[in-house]
Amino acid sequence: MKMFSLYRYKDTDLEKVLNTVDSINDWAEIENDPITDESLEFKFSVNQSYNVKLLDENKKVLFLEFRNEKLSDKHKYNPDIKKRIRRNDSEIVLFEEGTDVIVVPLRGKNFTTGSLIRTALNINKDKILLNNDFEFNDDFFYWIFNRYLNNDGTISSNDEFLEVTSLTSFSGETRDTVNKIVGDGTRISEILWTLAFLFTNETLKSITPEIKHQVKTSEESVSEIIKLDLTLTGSYKIDISNHIGSRLFTSDTHEKTCYLILYTYDILIPKLKEFYHDDLNTLSWSPQIKKQFISSIGSEIQDQVNQALIEIESEVQKEFLNRD
Repeated sequence: MKMFSLYRYKDTDLEKVLNTVDSINDWAEIENDPITDESLEFKFSVNQSYNVKLLDENKKVLFLEFRNEKLSDKHKYNPDIKKRIRRNDSEIVLFEEGTDVIVVPLRGKNFTTGSLIRTALNINKDKILLNNDFEFNDDFFYWIFNRYLNNDGTISSNDEFLEVTSLTSFSGETRDTVNKIVGDGTRISEILWTLAFLFTNETLKSITPEIKHQVKTSEESVSEIIKLDLTLTGSYKIDISNHIGSRLFTSDTHEKTCYLILYTYDILIPKLKEFYHDDLNTLSWSPQIKKQFISSIGSEIQDQVNQALIEIESEVQKEFLNRD
Protein backbone atom coordinates (compact mmCIF):
# COMPACT_ATOMS: atom_id res chain seq x y z
CA MET A 1 0.00 0.00 0.00
CA LYS A 2 1.16 3.53 -0.78
CA MET A 3 1.38 5.99 2.12
CA PHE A 4 0.14 9.55 1.84
CA SER A 5 -0.66 12.63 3.92
CA LEU A 6 -2.65 15.79 3.28
CA TYR A 7 -1.78 19.49 3.29
CA ARG A 8 -3.58 22.64 2.14
CA TYR A 9 -1.63 25.31 0.24
CA LYS A 10 -3.68 28.46 0.82
CA ASP A 11 -4.66 31.05 -1.80
CA THR A 12 -2.94 29.59 -4.85
CA ASP A 13 -3.75 27.48 -7.90
CA LEU A 14 -2.13 24.82 -10.08
CA GLU A 15 -1.00 27.36 -12.64
CA LYS A 16 1.09 29.17 -10.02
CA VAL A 17 2.46 25.86 -8.76
CA LEU A 18 3.42 24.86 -12.31
CA ASN A 19 5.17 28.20 -12.83
CA THR A 20 7.18 27.56 -9.66
CA VAL A 21 8.09 24.05 -10.80
CA ASP A 22 9.07 25.19 -14.30
CA SER A 23 11.27 28.02 -12.98
CA ILE A 24 13.16 25.84 -10.49
CA ASN A 25 16.53 26.88 -11.90
CA ASP A 26 15.77 30.51 -11.07
CA TRP A 27 15.08 30.05 -7.37
CA ALA A 28 16.67 26.76 -6.24
CA GLU A 29 19.61 27.06 -3.83
CA ILE A 30 21.74 24.08 -4.81
CA GLU A 31 24.54 22.90 -2.53
CA ASN A 32 27.81 21.37 -3.63
CA ASP A 33 29.33 18.22 -2.20
CA PRO A 34 32.46 19.43 -0.28
CA ILE A 35 34.26 16.17 -1.08
CA THR A 36 33.56 15.83 -4.82
CA ASP A 37 32.53 19.44 -5.55
CA GLU A 38 29.56 18.06 -7.53
CA SER A 39 26.18 19.75 -7.35
CA LEU A 40 23.69 17.98 -5.14
CA GLU A 41 20.47 16.81 -6.72
CA PHE A 42 17.58 19.27 -6.57
CA LYS A 43 15.02 18.68 -9.31
CA PHE A 44 11.63 17.40 -10.40
CA SER A 45 12.27 14.13 -12.20
CA VAL A 46 8.55 13.80 -13.03
CA ASN A 47 6.22 16.67 -13.88
CA GLN A 48 2.99 15.39 -15.38
CA SER A 49 -0.50 16.93 -15.60
CA TYR A 50 -3.67 14.86 -15.95
CA ASN A 51 -7.28 15.72 -16.68
CA VAL A 52 -9.10 13.30 -14.41
CA LYS A 53 -12.78 12.57 -14.94
CA LEU A 54 -14.38 12.21 -11.52
CA LEU A 55 -18.01 11.15 -11.97
CA ASP A 56 -19.55 14.11 -13.89
CA GLU A 57 -16.66 16.50 -13.28
CA ASN A 58 -13.27 16.92 -14.93
CA LYS A 59 -10.44 17.98 -12.64
CA LYS A 60 -6.83 18.81 -13.37
CA VAL A 61 -4.31 16.92 -11.25
CA LEU A 62 -0.56 17.41 -11.12
CA PHE A 63 1.85 14.55 -10.37
CA LEU A 64 5.38 15.51 -9.32
CA GLU A 65 8.41 13.56 -8.23
CA PHE A 66 10.78 15.77 -6.26
CA ARG A 67 14.35 14.60 -5.69
CA ASN A 68 16.52 16.43 -3.20
CA GLU A 69 19.95 15.76 -1.71
CA LYS A 70 21.11 17.65 1.38
CA LEU A 71 24.34 17.76 3.30
CA SER A 72 24.28 16.41 6.81
CA ASP A 73 25.12 19.15 9.30
CA LYS A 74 27.12 16.77 11.48
CA HIS A 75 28.80 14.68 8.77
CA LYS A 76 29.25 17.03 5.79
CA TYR A 77 32.95 16.09 5.50
CA ASN A 78 32.53 12.38 6.17
CA PRO A 79 34.09 10.31 3.34
CA ASP A 80 31.11 7.92 3.52
CA ILE A 81 28.60 9.43 1.08
CA LYS A 82 25.69 7.73 2.85
CA LYS A 83 26.52 9.61 6.03
CA ARG A 84 27.51 12.83 4.28
CA ILE A 85 24.44 13.25 2.06
CA ARG A 86 20.83 12.79 3.09
CA ARG A 87 17.94 12.33 0.68
CA ASN A 88 14.54 13.93 1.10
CA ASP A 89 12.49 12.77 -1.89
CA SER A 90 8.79 12.33 -2.49
CA GLU A 91 6.14 11.89 -5.14
CA ILE A 92 3.47 14.56 -4.77
CA VAL A 93 -0.12 14.76 -6.06
CA LEU A 94 -1.75 18.21 -6.28
CA PHE A 95 -5.25 19.40 -7.19
CA GLU A 96 -7.39 22.47 -6.59
CA GLU A 97 -10.14 22.89 -4.01
CA GLY A 98 -11.76 26.31 -4.05
CA THR A 99 -9.06 28.97 -3.81
CA ASP A 100 -6.49 26.51 -2.44
CA VAL A 101 -4.37 23.63 -3.70
CA ILE A 102 -4.51 20.29 -1.90
CA VAL A 103 -0.98 18.88 -1.63
CA VAL A 104 -0.70 15.10 -1.17
CA PRO A 105 2.87 13.91 -0.61
CA LEU A 106 3.11 10.14 -0.95
CA ARG A 107 4.73 9.73 2.45
CA GLY A 108 3.65 9.94 6.08
CA LYS A 109 2.81 13.05 8.08
CA ASN A 110 5.76 14.47 10.02
CA PHE A 111 7.89 17.62 10.28
CA THR A 112 10.24 16.42 7.53
CA THR A 113 7.34 16.02 5.10
CA GLY A 114 6.14 19.57 5.70
CA SER A 115 9.70 20.84 5.23
CA LEU A 116 10.00 18.91 1.95
CA ILE A 117 6.83 20.50 0.55
CA ARG A 118 8.02 23.98 1.47
CA THR A 119 11.35 23.28 -0.21
CA ALA A 120 9.86 21.69 -3.33
CA LEU A 121 7.24 24.41 -3.92
CA ASN A 122 9.42 27.32 -2.76
CA ILE A 123 7.01 28.28 0.03
CA ASN A 124 8.60 30.97 2.22
CA LYS A 125 5.60 32.53 3.99
CA ASP A 126 4.09 31.25 7.24
CA LYS A 127 0.52 30.01 7.69
CA ILE A 128 -0.12 29.24 4.02
CA LEU A 129 0.81 25.54 4.19
CA LEU A 130 -1.60 23.90 6.64
CA ASN A 131 -2.39 20.40 7.80
CA ASN A 132 -5.44 19.05 6.03
CA ASP A 133 -6.06 15.75 7.82
CA PHE A 134 -9.31 13.80 7.44
CA GLU A 135 -9.86 14.38 11.21
CA PHE A 136 -11.25 10.98 12.13
CA ASN A 137 -12.07 9.89 15.66
CA ASP A 138 -12.11 6.39 17.13
CA ASP A 139 -15.93 6.40 17.35
CA PHE A 140 -16.01 6.61 13.54
CA PHE A 141 -13.82 3.50 13.41
CA TYR A 142 -16.13 1.62 15.81
CA TRP A 143 -19.08 2.63 13.63
CA ILE A 144 -17.37 1.00 10.64
CA PHE A 145 -16.79 -2.14 12.77
CA ASN A 146 -20.47 -2.28 13.61
CA ARG A 147 -21.56 -1.72 10.02
CA TYR A 148 -19.29 -4.49 8.83
CA LEU A 149 -20.26 -7.09 11.41
CA ASN A 150 -23.98 -6.34 11.86
CA ASN A 151 -25.07 -4.86 8.54
CA ASP A 152 -23.18 -7.16 6.15
CA GLY A 153 -20.92 -4.18 5.50
CA THR A 154 -23.73 -2.25 3.82
CA ILE A 155 -23.71 1.48 4.54
CA SER A 156 -26.09 2.73 1.83
CA SER A 157 -28.06 0.99 -0.90
CA ASN A 158 -30.38 3.74 -2.16
CA ASP A 159 -29.27 6.02 -5.01
CA GLU A 160 -25.72 4.79 -4.54
CA PHE A 161 -24.21 1.68 -3.02
CA LEU A 162 -21.53 1.86 -0.34
CA GLU A 163 -20.21 -1.26 1.34
CA VAL A 164 -17.33 -2.37 3.55
CA THR A 165 -16.27 -5.56 1.76
CA SER A 166 -13.42 -6.47 4.11
CA LEU A 167 -11.73 -5.12 7.20
CA THR A 168 -8.13 -5.14 8.37
CA SER A 169 -7.14 -3.28 11.49
CA PHE A 170 -4.32 -2.55 13.93
CA SER A 171 -4.69 -1.94 17.64
CA GLY A 172 -2.56 0.33 19.77
CA GLU A 173 0.33 2.67 19.18
CA THR A 174 2.98 0.10 18.30
CA ARG A 175 0.93 -1.71 15.63
CA ASP A 176 2.78 -4.91 16.48
CA THR A 177 -0.22 -7.16 15.92
CA VAL A 178 -2.06 -7.39 12.64
CA ASN A 179 -5.47 -9.03 12.50
CA LYS A 180 -7.74 -9.49 9.53
CA ILE A 181 -11.46 -9.92 9.03
CA VAL A 182 -12.47 -10.96 5.53
CA GLY A 183 -15.95 -10.93 4.06
CA ASP A 184 -16.11 -14.67 3.45
CA GLY A 185 -14.78 -15.62 6.87
CA THR A 186 -16.89 -17.45 9.45
CA ARG A 187 -18.92 -15.49 11.95
CA ILE A 188 -17.06 -16.98 14.89
CA SER A 189 -13.63 -16.00 13.56
CA GLU A 190 -14.87 -12.47 12.95
CA ILE A 191 -16.29 -11.95 16.41
CA LEU A 192 -13.42 -13.70 18.18
CA TRP A 193 -11.01 -11.30 16.54
CA THR A 194 -13.24 -8.30 17.18
CA LEU A 195 -13.70 -9.13 20.87
CA ALA A 196 -9.96 -9.47 21.37
CA PHE A 197 -9.44 -6.21 19.53
CA LEU A 198 -12.11 -4.17 21.29
CA PHE A 199 -11.13 -5.33 24.77
CA THR A 200 -7.47 -4.35 24.54
CA ASN A 201 -6.35 -1.55 26.82
CA GLU A 202 -4.83 0.41 23.96
CA THR A 203 -6.70 3.06 21.97
CA LEU A 204 -8.00 2.20 18.54
CA LYS A 205 -5.58 4.07 16.29
CA SER A 206 -6.32 2.86 12.78
CA ILE A 207 -8.65 0.80 10.68
CA THR A 208 -8.18 -0.59 7.19
CA PRO A 209 -11.45 -1.11 5.33
CA GLU A 210 -11.89 -2.11 1.72
CA ILE A 211 -14.73 0.07 0.42
CA LYS A 212 -16.97 -0.65 -2.56
CA HIS A 213 -18.73 2.36 -4.04
CA GLN A 214 -21.20 2.22 -6.92
CA VAL A 215 -23.08 5.18 -8.37
CA LYS A 216 -24.74 6.17 -11.63
CA THR A 217 -23.74 9.42 -13.29
CA SER A 218 -25.45 11.18 -16.17
CA GLU A 219 -23.19 9.28 -18.57
CA GLU A 220 -22.24 5.96 -16.97
CA SER A 221 -22.25 3.64 -13.99
CA VAL A 222 -19.14 3.85 -11.83
CA SER A 223 -17.94 1.09 -9.52
CA GLU A 224 -14.76 1.33 -7.46
CA ILE A 225 -13.27 -0.93 -4.80
CA ILE A 226 -10.54 0.85 -2.85
CA LYS A 227 -8.64 -0.36 0.20
CA LEU A 228 -7.53 2.33 2.65
CA ASP A 229 -5.59 2.48 5.88
CA LEU A 230 -7.24 5.23 7.93
CA THR A 231 -5.57 6.55 11.06
CA LEU A 232 -5.87 9.23 13.73
CA THR A 233 -2.31 10.44 13.08
CA GLY A 234 -2.67 12.00 9.61
CA SER A 235 -0.66 9.30 7.82
CA TYR A 236 -2.82 7.18 5.53
CA LYS A 237 -2.34 4.40 2.99
CA ILE A 238 -4.08 3.48 -0.23
CA ASP A 239 -3.81 0.22 -2.17
CA ILE A 240 -2.99 1.21 -5.75
CA SER A 241 -1.95 -2.18 -7.16
CA ASN A 242 -5.03 -4.16 -6.06
CA HIS A 243 -7.67 -1.58 -6.96
CA ILE A 244 -10.71 -2.98 -8.79
CA GLY A 245 -12.67 -0.53 -10.91
CA SER A 246 -12.40 1.96 -13.72
CA ARG A 247 -8.58 2.18 -13.55
CA LEU A 248 -7.96 -1.56 -13.26
CA PHE A 249 -6.19 -1.78 -16.63
CA THR A 250 -4.58 1.65 -16.59
CA SER A 251 -0.89 1.14 -17.32
CA ASP A 252 0.12 4.64 -16.22
CA THR A 253 0.55 4.18 -12.46
CA HIS A 254 0.90 7.94 -11.96
CA GLU A 255 -2.51 8.56 -13.52
CA LYS A 256 -4.04 5.70 -11.50
CA THR A 257 -2.56 7.11 -8.30
CA CYS A 258 -3.92 10.58 -9.06
CA TYR A 259 -7.39 9.21 -9.77
CA LEU A 260 -7.62 6.99 -6.68
CA ILE A 261 -6.36 9.68 -4.30
CA LEU A 262 -8.72 12.25 -5.80
CA TYR A 263 -11.64 9.77 -5.66
CA THR A 264 -10.84 8.99 -2.03
CA TYR A 265 -10.53 12.66 -1.05
CA ASP A 266 -13.47 14.07 -3.01
CA ILE A 267 -15.97 11.20 -2.86
CA LEU A 268 -15.22 8.19 -0.68
CA ILE A 269 -14.24 9.79 2.64
CA PRO A 270 -16.92 12.54 2.44
CA LYS A 271 -19.55 9.84 1.76
CA LEU A 272 -18.41 7.72 4.71
CA LYS A 273 -18.49 10.77 6.98
CA GLU A 274 -21.91 11.78 5.66
CA PHE A 275 -23.46 8.41 6.51
CA TYR A 276 -21.70 8.31 9.88
CA HIS A 277 -23.17 11.70 10.83
CA ASP A 278 -26.57 10.64 9.47
CA ASP A 279 -26.51 7.65 11.82
CA LEU A 280 -25.52 9.92 14.71
CA ASN A 281 -28.33 12.38 13.92
CA THR A 282 -30.96 9.62 13.62
CA LEU A 283 -29.56 7.85 16.71
CA SER A 284 -28.84 4.77 14.61
CA TRP A 285 -25.40 5.06 16.20
CA SER A 286 -24.77 6.39 19.69
CA PRO A 287 -22.65 5.67 22.78
CA GLN A 288 -25.41 3.35 24.02
CA ILE A 289 -25.55 1.42 20.75
CA LYS A 290 -21.77 1.21 20.76
CA LYS A 291 -21.93 -0.31 24.25
CA GLN A 292 -24.63 -2.76 23.12
CA PHE A 293 -22.52 -3.66 20.10
CA ILE A 294 -19.55 -4.63 22.28
CA SER A 295 -21.79 -6.45 24.78
CA SER A 296 -23.51 -8.46 22.04
CA ILE A 297 -20.13 -9.61 20.76
CA GLY A 298 -19.24 -10.76 24.26
CA SER A 299 -22.52 -12.69 24.59
CA GLU A 300 -22.06 -14.35 21.24
CA ILE A 301 -18.52 -15.34 22.12
CA GLN A 302 -19.74 -16.86 25.40
CA ASP A 303 -22.40 -18.89 23.58
CA GLN A 304 -19.83 -20.18 21.12
CA VAL A 305 -17.39 -21.05 23.91
CA ASN A 306 -20.11 -22.94 25.82
CA GLN A 307 -21.01 -24.88 22.68
CA ALA A 308 -17.37 -25.72 22.09
CA LEU A 309 -17.02 -26.96 25.69
CA ILE A 310 -20.05 -29.21 25.25
CA GLU A 311 -18.55 -30.69 22.09
CA ILE A 312 -15.19 -31.24 23.80
CA GLU A 313 -16.88 -32.93 26.77
CA SER A 314 -18.77 -35.17 24.35
CA GLU A 315 -15.53 -36.16 22.61
CA VAL A 316 -13.89 -36.90 25.97
CA GLN A 317 -16.83 -39.13 26.98
CA LYS A 318 -16.63 -41.03 23.68
CA GLU A 319 -12.89 -41.57 24.09
CA PHE A 320 -13.39 -42.78 27.66
CA LEU A 321 -16.11 -45.28 26.59
CA ASN A 322 -13.99 -46.56 23.72
CA ARG A 323 -11.16 -47.36 26.13
CA ASP A 324 -13.52 -49.54 28.18
